[in-house]
Amino acid sequence: DAAFFLQPYAGPAEKEKLEGIMSEWMSTEQDLRTKLGSTTVGQLVPRAGAKGLDSMKLWLKETKKPATVQRGILEHGDTPEDKAALATILAERAEASHPKLSNELEVAILENHHSNLAPYMEKAIKDPKTPNKVKDGFMDALAKGKGVKATPFFADLVRTQTGLLRWVAAQRLIEIRGKSGILVAANAFPLEGYLDEDWKEESEILCNFFSTEMPKLGVDSISPELHQALQSERWPARVIGLQCIGITADKSLKDAAAALSSDKAPLPQWGDEEKFTVGNLATQVAEKL
Repeated sequence: DAAFFLQPYAGPAEKEKLEGIMSEWMSTEQDLRTKLGSTTVGQLVPRAGAKGLDSMKLWLKETKKPATVQRGILEHGDTPEDKAALATILAERAEASHPKLSNELEVAILENHHSNLAPYMEKAIKDPKTPNKVKDGFMDALAKGKGVKATPFFADLVRTQTGLLRWVAAQRLIEIRGKSGILVAANAFPLEGYLDEDWKEESEILCNFFSTEMPKLGVDSISPELHQALQSERWPARVIGLQCIGITADKSLKDAAAALSSDKAPLPQWGDEEKFTVGNLATQVAEKL
């Protein structure tokens, strides 16, 4: 307490000595230290100098409240180097406790979202043992932290994962790439390997997402992208193109949709329909337009 109150008034040599005292105080049994004296660790950081900040980083390796400690550090040392160092510590802690992360550790990772955390988050997202809530948060963090550079990862999820994770990853591609993400997502879907995924329901949800997200991005029309999807050699892209044309009621593509009415490519589960084809869908869409 005395060092804290004297530091602002001390000369250079004495100030360095007082900073050392505070740094040493912060470097051992920090959780207990916060309960001693009338001065908190958060108050000490700005007066403890570089050594004090380093002590806080050491604390981050052990504390039960990593999110709280990280906020205290970044309040006084929010440089790219600081965030990178903290991210490395958090990644090591996450690897050690995976897949059962504490809420504090999860929040700390989400609030940092430095690229040093990306390898762990990508691993966690692909791990079936990771809770869906955590996966969703990590996918958001990757999208915000890496932006367009996260394209290969999300495209790989669409291609290799199953169920909800696949379709959520497709939405993330739209979020980070805008309308160009439509074709990236559509062409990432594999040609086979669908088990309990209802393509009718899931593709409708995806196209509804497209139609609501595009105006937010200032996009007036996705007709060129949908027309290009219809011309793809891959049936998933053609189906997504047709579904989105129907949902957006894009009459300019009526003839392009009707041209696929003889497409005999079979579809996996399609609602209650049996032996449904791309051509059947094309006919339905064209007739509604």
